[in-house]
Amino acid sequence: MIHATLPAASAVPLTAAQKRPFKTLLGHRLVMNEDGQPMHKSDGTAIWFEEAAEQLGVDTMRWMYLAHNPAQDLRFGTRHKDKPVTIETPDGPTDHTAEGLPVCEVVSKPADEVRRQILIPLWNSYSFFVNYARLDEFDPLAPPVPISLRPEIDRWILSNLQVLIATCRREFENYNTPGACSAAAAFIDDLSNWYIRRNRRRFWRSRDASDTDKLAAYQTLYEVLVTLSKLLAPCAPFVCERMYQNLVIRGLRTHSGRELKIVVMEAMQSAAESKINSGALEAAKWMEAADAWGYRLGLQRQHEQFELDRLCEGHDPDTSFIDLMDLEEDIPPSVHLCWYPKPAGDYPEPVLDPELNERMALAQLVVKLGHKLREEADLRVRQPLAELRFACQDPQQRAAIERLADVIEEELNLKKLTSCDHLDDLVSYVYKPNQKALGPKYGKLLGAITQTLAATDPQTLAPLRRGEGVTLNVGDVAPRLASERDASSQATSNGSVDPNASRGATSPTVVLLPTDIVITTQQAAEWVSTDERGVQIALSTHLTPELLQEGIARDFVRQVQQLRKDANLEIQARIKVCYSTDDADVLAALKSWGEYIRGETLADAVNLNSSVPTDVKAVTIGSAKLPIWIDVK
Repeated sequence: MIHATLPAASAVPLTAAQKRPFKTLLGHRLVMNEDGQPMHKSDGTAIWFEEAAEQLGVDTMRWMYLAHNPAQDLRFGTRHKDKPVTIETPDGPTDHTAEGLPVCEVVSKPADEVRRQILIPLWNSYSFFVNYARLDEFDPLAPPVPISLRPEIDRWILSNLQVLIATCRREFENYNTPGACSAAAAFIDDLSNWYIRRNRRRFWRSRDASDTDKLAAYQTLYEVLVTLSKLLAPCAPFVCERMYQNLVIRGLRTHSGRELKIVVMEAMQSAAESKINSGALEAAKWMEAADAWGYRLGLQRQHEQFELDRLCEGHDPDTSFIDLMDLEEDIPPSVHLCWYPKPAGDYPEPVLDPELNERMALAQLVVKLGHKLREEADLRVRQPLAELRFACQDPQQRAAIERLADVIEEELNLKKLTSCDHLDDLVSYVYKPNQKALGPKYGKLLGAITQTLAATDPQTLAPLRRGEGVTLNVGDVAPRLASERDASSQATSNGSVDPNASRGATSPTVVLLPTDIVITTQQAAEWVSTDERGVQIALSTHLTPELLQEGIARDFVRQVQQLRKDANLEIQARIKVCYSTDDADVLAALKSWGEYIRGETLADAVNLNSSVPTDVKAVTIGSAKLPIWIDVK
């Protein structure tokens, strides 16, 4: 079967030489349709490669196979044989396969998931960078802002990138492609839904020559995207090649080659001088600096020490530099000719920061739990809330969350995040036995367990909420209950009580699992709460008039931004906003928050206008519906 998939011209010499056409073969179970049924050519359900490649995308299909557990059947999709379509081929449009069969519609839920969760977020992240980098004329050759001077969120994404590099190398070396794809998917989610979303304003604002913060944002995102294009090239070769060509090849051609040579020459020359004057260790630091430049620019260097010795030969670095650093030749023309990324070392400065990674992960956990509570309370994220309180048993967790309080407040649209020793005044838990689970396991002890649960400190039972088990001593309750039950039985049958009836009752301890217990939460009025991984939070749902007004203003901004997007306006285009309403709450909110609205929407004016164009539809703002439209200045 494997031999049959090889082109005949390639297979013949391999067969003659008795050589395998591969070093390692990654296999998987059967490919089925979306219902788990076999696909057959005879009944028209077989999906042809041309059909899938053109309709689903080859990168999508490749990621599907690599990310799937090879021990399980892949439910690829369904071919609708009664829905013919036309596809594009190198020879032009066609409605038939190479075998002469009609091309039909192919749908695939796994492919849709790959596009939605991986490829579209990755491409949107790349497009976001390209749009703003072009607008600001970002220079990838500008001297890099030191990592230590960049904001914490920049250091975090770069540190997470180092973790991803190490993970991908390890998983690919072990041929565990699902592990590599899973790690990449989590990183792409962090990049698009956390890093870029939280940093939009850094890219939006106008920049002057001294704005190192915006430069740091560009350099950080550029480094991440270039590295991702190399890391993910085995999984999505065409998307990654497109990114690499634009970011590295075309991106560098827009800048002076001489400027590039000067930048790298300074680092290389310093390395040479350091080796001459200060020894190999100091030279290594400068060598790492030169490599960092090469890394950012897509340069690949294999023999740094050999080249450094050559550069230092004769104590005259200038004489060998131009021959050594012929950058046009050193930049690989394709991402698939680049060396696979390796984790960065500690020179010129450390990038990996496990403590920062854990701290940000805790902040993301609190944000996730906060969004969950908002959904339960039916409170949209654009509606500001007064307070969120949290409690942790681990003091390190508590300190980490406190340090990132501003991040959590902004993500959850809060006015205040409060650290507490406990949340007993806002939430309590009632633990009752799950009789269907405990009855078969402990039988007559069920009554003792019920009484013991009622008398036990809730903190002792808290591990049950974290998915852990607890051990309870029911020795004080079980013998007494057994004695009463047996005594009653003896009195009924003999008219007397046997004092030894309760001997040998049962074991005094029981182990309870989360599935054995039904946990009921009791919350204070206008508060909702939850907990996970030892972090307990409670969210205030009380809305003051001021909070409601701010929520209306944020809704208004959201609708105007959508109008800008629908009109395909340039990012920097100025507009005039008009609306029509007689709702008192909306009018008061737009008056109080007028400056905020104008700033967020790049509007020179936000005016009430009773003459509504006929093609304008009403949108929901707060609890009211009103028409909004824009005019380009």
